[in-house]
Amino acid sequence: MKSVYKLAIVGRPNDGKSSIFANFLGDDEVAISPLPGETKQMQPHLINLGSCAVEIIDTPGLQHPETVFLNFERYRSRGKPCAKTFMEEFTDSKYAHDIEIMKAVSGADVCMIVVNADNFFGHTQKRILDTFLMLESSVALVGVINRSDETFWASGGSSSSAAA
Repeated sequence: MKSVYKLAIVGRPNDGKSSIFANFLGDDEVAISPLPGETKQMQPHLINLGSCAVEIIDTPGLQHPETVFLNFERYRSRGKPCAKTFMEEFTDSKYAHDIEIMKAVSGADVCMIVVNADNFFGHTQKRILDTFLMLESSVALVGVINRSDETFWASGGSSSSAAA
């Protein structure tokens, strides 16, 4: 049994990754904002759970999902580890957030994919899901449909976040 497990929280900007991270920690000091882009770099935090620990990593929002997806397809067809190869090949600062995400995902035991309920069936969300499905088979995926807008739930939703 491992002594430390790694959980990376990923998704688009402003889909609630940092809010979920703050809920895990019970910490009011985690920077969250209604505006996209509050998280600029990985924010790891270690939680001890008896004989093991979980490193939970909040990541910035994925900025270029189409580029990441197309490159993951290329890496996978060549038998390369997708997240690690993307992280090594992309050095342009334009992809800084995407590279940070791949650093968190590389070696993760669990990848939590957070999507906003408003955009759940959109092209970009599908690309993100398809991208992370290409991770190594040793990475467990957890999908979270996140939404805290009360007007959304008043019109038919039933809770503030639901596992998918």
